Amino acid sequence: MIAVLMMMGLLAQTPYVRAGGAEPYAPPPVRPFEPGESFGQEAATQAGPAPVRVQPLTQPETLDRFGNGYSPGPQPVDSAYQQAVAAAEARADAMAGPLDGGWLVMEGARARGRLVLSDPGGDRPVEGAFSATEGTGRAVAVTGRRDGDHAELSVGGRPVRLDRAGDGWRGVWSGAPVILQRGF
Repeated sequence: MIAVLMMMGLLAQTPYVRAGGAEPYAPPPVRPFEPGESFGQEAATQAGPAPVRVQPLTQPETLDRFGNGYSPGPQPVDSAYQQAVAAAEARADAMAGPLDGGWLVMEGARARGRLVLSDPGGDRPVEGAFSATEGTGRAVAVTGRRDGDHAELSVGGRPVRLDRAGDGWRGVWSGAPVILQRGF
């Protein structure tokens, strides 16, 4: 989620956003949690009595009544929702390619800039934005393709060739060797 917000921030300064991406919008392949009409009304499937829902307050309560238990535990509906969100996030992450996310571009010991990529995996193109650490900080569009452990990107019209190296990527950018490290 943070990477998506960062990419939106990087792209907000460029005409690339106004022109649109290379592909038309399609709904996400992993739907968000959408409970049915009877969700939460089914009987609990746990051993023992069903948990009591917290009733709305009709009069002031003192802290002594709670007996050091000021917060009720999670309700089955809350737990099911959290599990569904975690499962949807795991499915979305499993479908993403290895270049997906935020990267710090290092040229030797010097940070060259920040790169945010969307790698949907398969034959689909890699897209994103690059923002240099020096200069105006203006973002430029990134497009390209990844084939297994090799990627060819175009960063502002300049070719960048990358090969996977452990947790990161190594390559040549404008004739200089670079390393892509996860995060910013």
